[in-house]
Amino acid sequence: MKDIYDNGILKKVLFATYLGIIFLSTFVSISLPIERAMSYFRIVASILAVLMLTSIFGICYFLANRGIEPAVTECKANPKGADLPCVFEPIDPPETYFSTLCLAGIIMLTIYILPCVMRPLDFL
Repeated sequence: MKDIYDNGILKKVLFATYLGIIFLSTFVSISLPIERAMSYFRIVASILAVLMLTSIFGICYFLANRGIEPAVTECKANPKGADLPCVFEPIDPPETYFSTLCLAGIIMLTIYILPCVMRPLDFL
């Protein structure tokens, strides 16, 4: 799975799926009466909910693994060949830095989840 993600195949497939759902939803909402389109919208809402929850869990997993102060790494040449991407290795002596990206991710997830906690009946 890591090879598929690193190659960019998974990103392209998810992006194409998401874009297709958006375009198809727009087309269906313009061309059909709402009574006939509701079954389609329920299916699309379920797919988008799964994609959104998967994204949120992936972001949480990344933030939990990385932490606020990750280790400093440097790019070393790949021993298997110059054409391959570099290998990131921790520097010696070990150092850490304050990651503003992780802090921003924590703040954004808090802003996103806070309404769910404050008004749980709206999300059932």
